[in-house]
Amino acid sequence: MPKDSGKVRRVLHLMSGYGGGISSFIKNKAEEMPRYGIAFDVTTYDECPADFQAAIEATGGKLYPLRNPKKEGFKAFEESLNQALDHNDYDAFYCHINGYRALPYYYLCRRRSQAPFYIHAHNSLDNQVPSLKNRAQQSLSQGLNRRLSACPLGCGKRAIWGIFGPAIDLDEMMIIPNSIHTDRYLRSNAWIDQQKAQLRKEYAYPADTLLIGHIGRLTAVKNHEKSLAIAQAIKDQGCNAKLLIIGAGERDQELKEAVRKQGLEEVVDFTGRINPISEFYPLLDAVLLPSYSEGLPTVVVEAQALGIPVLMSDRVTDEVDLGLDLVSALPLSAGAEDWLGEICQLAAQDRPNLCEREQAVEAKAFSNEASAQLFVDFLAGRRQHFNFEGGQSSGHL
Repeated sequence: MPKDSGKVRRVLHLMSGYGGGISSFIKNKAEEMPRYGIAFDVTTYDECPADFQAAIEATGGKLYPLRNPKKEGFKAFEESLNQALDHNDYDAFYCHINGYRALPYYYLCRRRSQAPFYIHAHNSLDNQVPSLKNRAQQSLSQGLNRRLSACPLGCGKRAIWGIFGPAIDLDEMMIIPNSIHTDRYLRSNAWIDQQKAQLRKEYAYPADTLLIGHIGRLTAVKNHEKSLAIAQAIKDQGCNAKLLIIGAGERDQELKEAVRKQGLEEVVDFTGRINPISEFYPLLDAVLLPSYSEGLPTVVVEAQALGIPVLMSDRVTDEVDLGLDLVSALPLSAGAEDWLGEICQLAAQDRPNLCEREQAVEAKAFSNEASAQLFVDFLAGRRQHFNFEGGQSSGHL
């Protein structure tokens, strides 16, 4: 359980590599920590970009590079982690690694301090093949996570069930959501319309062309095959629409080759990674997320904050729905024609006004400010439970 109510001064975040939702979670929280007087230190095997390092150092913290035990041995790993443990007194250890891989971190941290050790669940594991071996391994991992972590903690209910086991009740959970910079996404309808017109002109897309964006890393779990099937339906039906694949990753060349083989070059465009993505969203009429598995995808929150509808797979948690009638979910077994029809219906809806979108984002603590407040209150012992269904408590687990 969290420490008794009091001052939290320093937290050690334990992550393996930079990139994706974990580093975004840490960075977004770090940017809010100076006003709470909490320092973040971060351990990682990767080099981190300057903006991430600056956010950590602005808290009064530091990045500590780790040495890979698989390549250099456990002793080298231990010495590298001890660089953080030897020079700082931590109020909490916040581990973004789970299962047996969390054991060496737990062992070394616990040997130095009795500060709470938390495992934060980021992924739902829904994409795993349900073999007997996988189920047994997952059950063992979940039991270990429950043993190591002071409480079931994560970005959403599906992630917590995936990492800690399906027996965890909603009222036991402490959800600290992934969050967004509201100043980048909560924009007036007039600004969105102006930006849309400007981007359409800049990228040479006609104003009446339906633009569908699949945003995310080009990895297998994102299920770009479904998106290409929808692109095929666009081509077959002669729709005035295009699919934009937005992101980078190891499947880049594979997906481009698939588009070429299927003759979809006139329907599918690859943009690569877009930064900042917040300025690019208004180009789109709808966002597509046919993932096999997600923890709590901020892309769905970002899109809704800008009034852009989202069609996602039913394997994505419904916690990301802000209640603005902008989100719909379909099973992956549904045909591409059904997905395309649903996207067209969503895109035809009116955009909620700015006030409605602001209220919806704050109500679910998806703003950086609200999520950081939850994080701080949890670590200080002022809150032990929070979930999106309204379950919150100051009692103990």
